[in-house]
Amino acid sequence: MRIDGCELAVDAVHLAPLQRKAPEDDWAAARDSGALPGAVYLFYQKTMFLSFNAAPRYLNDEAHVLFSYLGMLLRGLKESFAETEETLAAFVGEQSHVYDPGKKAKGEQWDSDADWKARRHWRHCLFALHNSLDLVADLAALMLTGVIPRLRLGKAEFTRVEEWLKEPLKTQGRLITPAQDVAARLHADLGCLVVSKGSERGWLPYLRHLRNKAAHLGDATFREFGLHDKNLDFYVFIPRIWPLIWEQEIKPHSKTKAGAKTNMPEALRKTLIHEDIVSFTRGAVAKVRAIVECGVQLMSDYYTQSSEFPLNRAALEELDGSSSRFTFEHFV
Repeated sequence: MRIDGCELAVDAVHLAPLQRKAPEDDWAAARDSGALPGAVYLFYQKTMFLSFNAAPRYLNDEAHVLFSYLGMLLRGLKESFAETEETLAAFVGEQSHVYDPGKKAKGEQWDSDADWKARRHWRHCLFALHNSLDLVADLAALMLTGVIPRLRLGKAEFTRVEEWLKEPLKTQGRLITPAQDVAARLHADLGCLVVSKGSERGWLPYLRHLRNKAAHLGDATFREFGLHDKNLDFYVFIPRIWPLIWEQEIKPHSKTKAGAKTNMPEALRKTLIHEDIVSFTRGAVAKVRAIVECGVQLMSDYYTQSSEFPLNRAALEELDGSSSRFTFEHFV
């Protein structure tokens, strides 16, 4: 169907209620299931459930652009966490039915389709986690426009926030604006979550690497190792080296040096992350959830604090500068 085949002379348009006194059903369901971080729901509640006429002065432009964009961001967070919850549960379920020699030895059942299903759910979980981070970045760009260096509204780039957190916060002058004060708290509270030390060091660049390779190259570029415990229960581990070409270690017996041995425990510890893929994914979900809780709570507090501030015209300009228009109409 082409657009010209539709009735374009519209007589009436049906809209959602302009003013709400209770949460929408999907929001209530996400709240009750526990999938939605509490700070996101409380922010939604604070906006009168995103009622059309509830915009505070700071976000109340004549065309309702800024408050409507806030609604898009909050709804995006709600949907991304619902997807995270769903795909994580599906991934863990399918992963438990993937074939391994331990199941065969113990006479347990497996599903021959579980492997590719688990990979698909895992990939979608990675995407949803990064959606949540980028949505928080855009929320910060909307509320604290121009305060975080190189963070621009409409770009949805959590990497800019990450870069900012890695550097010491520049000393403020004698006069500190409310937005700068909130940004300083954001820097302090998010810094310990994003820029981790010890065994967690580099978790976010690694998570982003996995997402990027899954998005651009698909699952075939990932290598997995199955290791078992004393009970012959197998666990899947993924490498922290890319690309991992294990075939390069295969050599004909005639070309193998006499007495040459590989220290397998040392090689595996250097090659693989040190927790299985299910534990890693659960840990990543918990980390991202903590970041969202922290970031959204501070933005929600600033939403209340800034309600009577002058209109955020800088946000309007940035969003306009980030807008896109394409020439495509239809395929021939």
